[in-house]
Amino acid sequence: MDRTVVALYDDMNTAQRALEELLRSGFDRNDISVVRTNQTSASGTSEMTGAGDASGMAAGAGVGAALGGLAGLVVGLGALAIPGIGPIVAAGPLATTLAGAGIGAVAGGLIGALTDVGIPEEEAGYYAEGIRRGGTLLTVRATDNMVGRASEILNRFSPVDVTQRASEWRASGWKGYDPAVGSTQSVGHMSDMSTGMSGASMGFTGSSSRRFEDYDTDFRSNWQTRYGSMGRSYDRYRPAYQYGWQLGDRYQGRNWNDFESEARADWQRSHPNDAWEDFKDSVRYGWERFKEGAKDVGRDMERGFDRAGDSLRDTGRDMERGFDRTASSMSRSFDTYDRDFRNNFETSYRSRGYDYERYRPAYQYGYTLANERRYRGRNWNDFEMDARREWETSHPGQAWDDFKDAVRHAWQRVKADVRDAVD
Repeated sequence: MDRTVVALYDDMNTAQRALEELLRSGFDRNDISVVRTNQTSASGTSEMTGAGDASGMAAGAGVGAALGGLAGLVVGLGALAIPGIGPIVAAGPLATTLAGAGIGAVAGGLIGALTDVGIPEEEAGYYAEGIRRGGTLLTVRATDNMVGRASEILNRFSPVDVTQRASEWRASGWKGYDPAVGSTQSVGHMSDMSTGMSGASMGFTGSSSRRFEDYDTDFRSNWQTRYGSMGRSYDRYRPAYQYGWQLGDRYQGRNWNDFESEARADWQRSHPNDAWEDFKDSVRYGWERFKEGAKDVGRDMERGFDRAGDSLRDTGRDMERGFDRTASSMSRSFDTYDRDFRNNFETSYRSRGYDYERYRPAYQYGYTLANERRYRGRNWNDFEMDARREWETSHPGQAWDDFKDAVRHAWQRVKADVRDAVD
């Protein structure tokens, strides 16, 4: 009999590492589900439902971007809007369940999908709230003799203790998961507001229409000034800047000193090997930039309502063009390139005596690099050192020089499609 193991992670990169380990341990990708908010939503509502078929899940360029490196590891990727959470991206069996729920039942569908696999309803509400607050839900369906192995892998990457986290939320005034409450995540740009619009509220359920990625240059500059001389890459500190950004949304209107102890406790739980004192300045900077961005949005909102009509009309035109354009580009999953990658493996590596599965993670990694916003438009030589560091961190024991040609082949094969998708 199959059982389902569930874990929630604060950090998407951590969820990706857990998923990769599941795949390396023999779990089938068709049995793995991922759900998270679509924080990277940008103009072009091909990323979410709400116009057209309310029960379907759309797939597009922003969908893959929202899952980052996870996009190349999962199947059945799509997006829709959930009342109380906002735009989400989902993959795997849970995505199928949510897609069939219908727009009026989707919020209950998320709770129901979790309770159907044995999660108590109250705890399922904790997971839904965790997703709403920016977490990444990972589930794996396993046979009885593999459940223990699945649990061990997921626990190895320090998932959120949702019962404890719910207690902390309650201490801050949370009353329980409520589908009527809007997402705490960014709602995206003005042209995204065709979904979730309700009367005069215009769907402004978040506090910032600016995304973390919009401040990438700013954060990199701060890293260079503070930490560049220490010999560590920006990617070492990026989770701290991102965590600070999330704190700005979570603790709106509060001073740093009021919640630093809570932020520290959360950080230490989700990053047990990264001392708070080493990263807190980056966290605080991310929090400060979120606050400044929110002020900018306030000014934009004062001017923006007059422009909203034009933005929504632009969105309509984008929707007419967007589905056809993205269907042949970023909506392509990793599996779309399977034949190409296998042919490259046969030519380049078969003679070494290994099978394709040994090199598959390298092709997946190259696929991921091509989809990552930070590497778009850059030459291989410009970022190879960063790519190598990330590979060696996530694939210990697998020498970069043994796999880099496979990584580069996938990057070269996919990057043109990604460029076409965003042009």
